[in-house]
Order: sequence, then structure tokens, then C-alpha cells
Amino acid sequence: MPVLFFPTPDALRLALTSGLVPPEVARAPALAGTDPAGRAWIEPPEPLVREVVAALARFGVQVQGAPGVPTRAVGCWAELFPLRA
Repeated sequence: MPVLFFPTPDALRLALTSGLVPPEVARAPALAGTDPAGRAWIEPPEPLVREVVAALARFGVQVQGAPGVPTRAVGCWAELFPLRA
């Protein structure tokens, strides 16, 4: 299954808040992980449609064959953001 690589935490934040990633996809469980620089790797349960992948590419998001970090199950993509006080 293809993995989405978000080159910066802001790329993921913008993809979610702008609606580039459909809400039903962002709220769905996935396999995901972050590297020490905070870059996210997300493997959605279903491949994204071509239009969404093309829009994400404009934010620098890349489709990779495998994650570059260990992943874990998350209930939604927002779980990748650290909690702040």
C-alpha cells in the first residue's frame, strides 16, 4: 500500500485544515509515524484518489512505496500532532 510522506509538520497541518485530505479520510484509522524532524508518514487503509494525491503534491507530499519510520495504528490523522498546553 502506498505511503504518504509529509515533508514538514506544517504540510500535514495545511493538508488537513484546508480540506485537501477529505475529512472522511482524515478521520479514518491509518498506519502512521513521525521521524525525529516531525515529518509524518501515513499509510491510509485505501489508496487516495488521483486528484487528492495531485493536490497534496503541490504541498510537497510524496507517495512512497514504504514508510521511512516505524508506524503504529492511529484512530485518525490528527493523532500525529503533539498535544500542547
